[in-house]
Amino acid sequence: MITSKHRRLIILLISALFGLLSSLSLPAWSNSQSNQALQLAQQGQQSYNAGNFDQAIQLWQAAAKAYQQAGDQEGMNKSLINQSQALQELGLYPKACKTLLQVFAVDNPTCHPAQIDKFLTTISQQRNSLSLTQATALRSLGEVLRKQGLLEASQKVLQLSLIALEKSPQSGAVLLSLGNTERTLGNQIRDRWDYE
Repeated sequence: MITSKHRRLIILLISALFGLLSSLSLPAWSNSQSNQALQLAQQGQQSYNAGNFDQAIQLWQAAAKAYQQAGDQEGMNKSLINQSQALQELGLYPKACKTLLQVFAVDNPTCHPAQIDKFLTTISQQRNSLSLTQATALRSLGEVLRKQGLLEASQKVLQLSLIALEKSPQSGAVLLSLGNTERTLGNQIRDRWDYE
């Protein structure tokens, strides 16, 4: 017959065993989520390279969700940036803008000029703590804003991206985007001058 003292010891041991097993299975689940997200992201890249932009968007959306469930913020942000590139290829600039603002956890992104101004104020204060991925998202956001005709906002966003990517090989791409925005601003001024 088992005494109450032994019963407590057995219950304690069983509880400890279940706790150990559950802690071992959680990282395995998280790791499988990361692997699934990586596979989806790679499939998205293949679809994008093949010109299947709609399919790439769907795969990168699924990858972002899987990365989020796995707790991988960086992977999620990269998938959002890739998704925005495919949206740009389809000419869906407002949707690409909203997707890029998700990288910065903007609530209810609309890409309305007032929201962009508020975003610029917030992100300017964080410019020294931006990750490489966030700086890349800023470069892409600057391009989207230029294509939407929000040239001054594009210029400010690209300048922030340049500050964050100053010592990165990607700074050349930011300078090119900034030059394109400056050229568009110049063309706009020229066109107004010719019209008057």
